Amino acid sequence: FRSELVGALVSDATGTTLGTVQAVEPNPASDLLVLDGGGLIPLRFVTERDAEAGTLIVDIPEGLLDLT
Repeated sequence: FRSELVGALVSDATGTTLGTVQAVEPNPASDLLVLDGGGLIPLRFVTERDAEAGTLIVDIPEGLLDLT
């Protein structure tokens, strides 16, 4: 499943593109999506996945990507 996420385009619920998944890093609390811009998004924030289109929709707390 993790390897299928690499290369997926990640957007938030408003349609704003956040980046492309470069890797998925194991983490005890929740595996992390590593975005091409360096951002880290816990996998638990993924709300939708379209495997055919290669897209993920995430619902992240405001400011999360400002921390990375």
